[in-house]
Amino acid sequence: MQPVIAKKTTTCHYCKETIIPGSERLSDTTYIRYEAEGVTKYRYNRRHFHFRITPESTTSCYDDYAQEVFKKLPTERVSNNPRGRPAMDISPIDMKRRRSLLRRLYNQLEYYIGKERITTGPVLLTEVSRIDVKRAEKFRDNLAYILLELGKVGGVPDKFKHYTKSSDKETKVA
Repeated sequence: MQPVIAKKTTTCHYCKETIIPGSERLSDTTYIRYEAEGVTKYRYNRRHFHFRITPESTTSCYDDYAQEVFKKLPTERVSNNPRGRPAMDISPIDMKRRRSLLRRLYNQLEYYIGKERITTGPVLLTEVSRIDVKRAEKFRDNLAYILLELGKVGGVPDKFKHYTKSSDKETKVA
């Protein structure tokens, strides 16, 4: 959109009145690509708007045109993050606490179970308990505490919900 002093007579795209030479106007030029008879062609689309209809008016035809276009568009809530899932509605302090708990959870899983098993899928606690009884008990206690704290700050992620549903059979030492 460029403000220009009109050199020749043109018509306003919005109000369809003539813009006389020497008056202020806004010029909009768009480069359009289109298909015609199987061939790609290009053309310019030029539109002209009054800058001010009268010296007393505060809006231009372009402003009125833009208002009409925006009224036709559907209004919907747009998230700050356009990609992926929407952000959680928790305070920044809780978000920091949640991140630290998730980091701690990943570190615990990596230390007690190993990195390759975390990415492949759920690991039963019986596999851990065969390694070392005391280590498994400490892991279970830490895991239960972290999952309990995560429940208070936004909930446990779906990826880790299977750790909360361990049965007595899995937790018994073999």
